[in-house]
Amino acid sequence: MISKTKSNWLKLVGIVSMLIDHIGYTFFPTLIIFRLIGRIAFPIFAFQLGVGYKKTHNLKKYFLRLLGLAIISHIPYYFLKFPDLNIIFTLLAGLILIYLYDKKKYYLLPLVLVLPFFISLDYGLYGLLTILLFYVFQDRPFYLTISYTVLLVSIGFSYQLFSLLALLFIFSPGYLNIKIPRYLFYYFYPGHLLIIYLIKEFVVAA
Repeated sequence: MISKTKSNWLKLVGIVSMLIDHIGYTFFPTLIIFRLIGRIAFPIFAFQLGVGYKKTHNLKKYFLRLLGLAIISHIPYYFLKFPDLNIIFTLLAGLILIYLYDKKKYYLLPLVLVLPFFISLDYGLYGLLTILLFYVFQDRPFYLTISYTVLLVSIGFSYQLFSLLALLFIFSPGYLNIKIPRYLFYYFYPGHLLIIYLIKEFVVAA
């Protein structure tokens, strides 16, 4: 289990890389560097979801917080014309996967893994498998690196391979000692989407 300080550092890295990705998607769609940096975010959030699952004292409240965040965030997310449901819906499905795996209800895992074939989850099946792998091999860097690399190669994503850089942050012994508010991500996610939308509509388009 990682320390709170390391967890805070990872959250900050994930938030910054996600912000860069969304800025690039909205304002600089032809500059691939923004999207490459943005690949770091999702694996970190997948890892942190597993950490959150292990640390939470009330899984139901944890799930409901994420659900509320997903619904609220989808308003600015929709106006920014992203093609799928926002990433929090993927994390919700991933949380269910983690729960089923943890309770050894393996026969139910396929019911969650087929969701991307019926609803437009961000990152699709790759996203759900990433969350599961990062939970299963949370404390085994070698196995996680190998299995995640195999997953990335198998889906044939080109720039998605840059998400391997996230492992350097997750498993690196060095990190900055940063204190951040407990629920920073819950405010930041919908907040940054709204600000980007407002800038796009009332500043750039003006």
